[in-house]
Amino acid sequence: MRIAPVGLFYHNSVGAIHELPLRSGKHAGLPLLKEAVRKAVIITHNNPEAVAGAQAVAYLVAKSVRGELNPDTAIQDVSDFLGPCKVRENLQKTEKFLKSGATPEKALEILGTSGYVVETVASAVFCFLHSPEDFYSTVVNAVEGGEDSDTTAAVAGAISGSYNGIKGIPEDWLRGVEDSAVLQELANKLYMVSSRRL
Repeated sequence: MRIAPVGLFYHNSVGAIHELPLRSGKHAGLPLLKEAVRKAVIITHNNPEAVAGAQAVAYLVAKSVRGELNPDTAIQDVSDFLGPCKVRENLQKTEKFLKSGATPEKALEILGTSGYVVETVASAVFCFLHSPEDFYSTVVNAVEGGEDSDTTAAVAGAISGSYNGIKGIPEDWLRGVEDSAVLQELANKLYMVSSRRL
């Protein structure tokens, strides 16, 4: 739920392959975003699924910021980015629920909302893709999923916010956030720095 700024900062690296030195001294073609997320996550969550979940969210945020996220192919795109893992497996269930027209209540009940990253990412992505143009509905559906709803809603909101932009967020919600103006200024600076960097 805290990885969105990494997706924003590295939005220009999505899809680009960079040569990064590994501990062995060799080089391997790794996406810069993927490695940056891994380094940010392992400080507190040194677990492959936690890393994969954060990579999925950062990827979706980065693609959204670039204006390249296609809701119709998002699950396949992020699955390809991740490779084999449990996060990917549960994300692919999300696609089945979307195609079948399942309600958020039913989908989240099965995908899970316990706070386990495998569940959180799939449920958040479902909420976003169920209403990709509607930040309000995305977040409300995530909250109504219950259990660790603040985490699910934070992830769903990060993806939807990056996709829809600040104009998609209800004005009264923006005013209600503590230090809203400071956070918006920080996000703008982060975007500007990352745009000049790559």
